[in-house]
Amino acid sequence: MEHETHVVPRDAHVETRNGRAADQIRRHEVGRDAGRRHGEKTEQIEQALESMRNQGRVISAVKSFVVGRDYGGDFDWGGVFVIEDIDGYWEYLTHPAHARTDQLGMPLVEKYDSYDITDDDPQMGAKIADLHRQRYEGDPELAALVGMLP
Repeated sequence: MEHETHVVPRDAHVETRNGRAADQIRRHEVGRDAGRRHGEKTEQIEQALESMRNQGRVISAVKSFVVGRDYGGDFDWGGVFVIEDIDGYWEYLTHPAHARTDQLGMPLVEKYDSYDITDDDPQMGAKIADLHRQRYEGDPELAALVGMLP
């Protein structure tokens, strides 16, 4: 799966879990949107969404997050996870809570988009792509799940 990288100003502010504005996010913000197949059981969808929320609570690299309905977009549900640096992104990608969300959510996905928003590091796109490559090479089951996405 290919990921997009976008540049945002260094003075961008976000809300943190404690409700106070962070000074700045220096590296990147990770966003995941997933449209869900109509007819899937509400319980399965809620379980996958709760697993996404759990990622934000238990992965220490996640500085703030939101998971919920996508209003005005092309998806039914989505999530945004704010992470400060590339090492934190690797922690996020390889954490068991993230793997659990992949296992629960990907079979329900009808439409999927994943993108990364970063500050002004011109090499960040290549660094992120390399992390995804390493992750898929190290986890053939995940690579197969991703390969089946529409």
